[in-house]
Amino acid sequence: MKATDKPKKKPNYSVWQNTFYMLGQWWRSNRKELTLAFLQVPAMVLASFLGILLPKVVIDCLQRQTGAQELVLTVGGFALALCFCNWLQHWVQGRMSSIALNARMSFLCQMLHYTLHMDYEDLESPKGQMRAQRAMHFINNNSSGGEAVVRTVISLLTNILGLVLYGSVLSLLNPLVIALLAALSLLIFFVTRAVQRYEYRQRENWTAVDHKLWYLYEKPQDFAAGKDIRIYRIKNWFADQFRKVMGERMYWQKRIRWSWFGVDGLEGLLNFLRDGLAYAYLIYLVVQGALSVGDFTLYFGAVTGFSTWVSGIAQNAGELSRISLECCDFRELLDAPSHFSKEGLTVEGALHSPCEIVFDDVSFQYDGAQEPTLRHVSFTLRPGEKAAMVGLNGAGKTTCVKLLCGLYRPTGGRILINGVDMLQYRHEDYYRLFTAVFQELNFLPLSVEQNVALCAPEEIDRAKLARCLQMAGMEERISRLPLGERSLMNKEVNLDAVNFSGGELQRLLLARALYKDAPVLILDEPTAALDPIAENELYQRYGQLTEEKTSLFISHRLSSTRFCDRILFLEKGAVVEEGTHDQLMEQGGRYAQLYEVQSHYYQEHPDMQPEEGGAFCEA
Repeated sequence: MKATDKPKKKPNYSVWQNTFYMLGQWWRSNRKELTLAFLQVPAMVLASFLGILLPKVVIDCLQRQTGAQELVLTVGGFALALCFCNWLQHWVQGRMSSIALNARMSFLCQMLHYTLHMDYEDLESPKGQMRAQRAMHFINNNSSGGEAVVRTVISLLTNILGLVLYGSVLSLLNPLVIALLAALSLLIFFVTRAVQRYEYRQRENWTAVDHKLWYLYEKPQDFAAGKDIRIYRIKNWFADQFRKVMGERMYWQKRIRWSWFGVDGLEGLLNFLRDGLAYAYLIYLVVQGALSVGDFTLYFGAVTGFSTWVSGIAQNAGELSRISLECCDFRELLDAPSHFSKEGLTVEGALHSPCEIVFDDVSFQYDGAQEPTLRHVSFTLRPGEKAAMVGLNGAGKTTCVKLLCGLYRPTGGRILINGVDMLQYRHEDYYRLFTAVFQELNFLPLSVEQNVALCAPEEIDRAKLARCLQMAGMEERISRLPLGERSLMNKEVNLDAVNFSGGELQRLLLARALYKDAPVLILDEPTAALDPIAENELYQRYGQLTEEKTSLFISHRLSSTRFCDRILFLEKGAVVEEGTHDQLMEQGGRYAQLYEVQSHYYQEHPDMQPEEGGAFCEA
C-alpha cells in the first residue's frame, strides 16, 4: 500500500491564534470553572519542588542533629503542604469534566449551525463530507483540540513555571548544566514535532478509510438495509469488507506507531546521555567536597525535574501544534465561503403569481465527474405552464431540479426566474419560490402535523392542514389514528411512532408541498411508491394541484405525462425533443420509441391500460 505524502497547504491560522480561539470557547462556556482550572499550575509546581526539597531538609536536620520534635514538625509541615497541593490538583481536575463537556457542546453547536447552512453541493460532495468528518474528529476525540487544549495549556504553564524555579536553583550550581539539559531536550522537541507533522499529513489517507468503516458499521443497523441484508444473505460480505477495511486502517495505525516508536527510542537514549552527564558532574563535586550531601539530593532532584520541565515544554509545544492543525480543519470548515449570495434581491414580488423559468445554455458537471451531466440545456417554462421532463435514468432530470431549486450552481450558462439570474437573489429567500416532492422519503421524528406544516404546533393553520391532507388523499387514514394529526413519526427515535406505507409517506410529502403553497411546484417521480390506482387518483388531482402555479413534473414513465402542456425529453444531458405528447408521437423519435416500448407491457396485460388522462389504472 503506497502512502500519499502530498504536501499540505499552509494552515490559515497560527498555533497561538487557534489556542486563544479554543480557550475563548472554554471561557464563554464557564468562566469560573476555567479560572479554577488554572489553579493547578502553582499547585503542581509547588508539590514537585517540595518533593525534592524535603530530602535536603531532612538530611540537613540529621547532620545538625536536631531534636526529634523539630524533625517531626518539619516533616509534618512538608507533608501537609504536599497533601494540600495534591488535593487542590485533583479537585480542580474533577471540576474540569463539566467545562470540557460545555466546550464540546459549544463546538458541536457551531458544527450543527454550519451543517444546516452549508451549500448543498458541499454537503453532498465527497470532498465536503471528508472536510466535515475531519472537523468532527476535532470535536469528538478527547485527545483533540476541543478538550485537550486547556489540559495542554495548563501543562505548558506548569512546565514553564517549574523550569523557571528549577533553573534558578541550578543556576547556583553551574549555568552550563542548564545549557546542556536544554539543548538535548530541544533536540527531542524537533524530532517529535517532525513526526507529529508527518502524522497529520497522513490523516488524509485514514480519514477516507474511517469513512468506509463507519458506513460498514452503521448500514446493518438501518431498518431499510436490514431487510436486504437478511433476504439476500449478504451478512458475510459486510463482515469480510469490514475486516478488509479494518486491515487498511491498522496499516496506517502501524505506520504511525512505528514512527513514534523511533521517537521514543531516541528520547530514551538522549535522556540517558543527558542525565548521566549531569549526575556524573554532581558526584564529582561531592567527591571534591564542593557539595554537601543535602545539596546533592536537592540538585540531583533539580536536574531530573529541570529535564522533565524542558521535555514537557517541548512536548506541550508539539501537542499544541498538533491540536492547532486539527483546529484548522474545524475553523476552515466554518470559514468556507458560500457560493450563493447571502445578500441580494428578495423574492417577495414573485410569490403571488406563477413564475417564468428560463434555462439559458445551462451546463453542469459534478465535482470529480469525468463528463458533464448537462450539456447546453435551454428551454423556457411559461408562467402557469405544466411541463414534464422525461428520459431514461441518468439523463439529467433530477440534476435540472437541483439546479432550479438552488441546490447547485450551473457550471455554465444561467437560470432566470422572471428574467432575473437566480444567483442575484438572496439565497435563503430564493427557496421560498419552490415546493417540491422528491423521491427520497425524509421525515422528522415529530408529529404528522409538524411534518406536513414544518412549523411549531401553535403556528399551524388547521384548516389549511386538513385541506392539504384531503387533497393528498390522507385525510381518512389520519383520522383513523388514535392521536390523529398529532401521531408521532420515525420509529428510529419514537418507539411508538405510526407505521405508514411507502405510498402513504409519498402522499404526506405531497401534503407538505401543498401546505407550503409556493409559486413553483416540482414533482420528482412522485408516484414511484404508489400502486396504479393510487397513481391514477393522484394524476386526476394534478390539474387542481397546479392551478396558478408553474409546475415541473419529472418522470421516466412516459405515459404519465400526457396531461402536461409540454414535454421535454432529455437524453445524455441534453433536451433532444420537445412538444406535446401527440406532437412527439407524430415525430416518431426517441420519445415515441420509448413510449411504445413501455406501453407494450400494458398491451400484453389488458387489465392495465393507460387512461385518457395519461395514468395507468385497472381496466
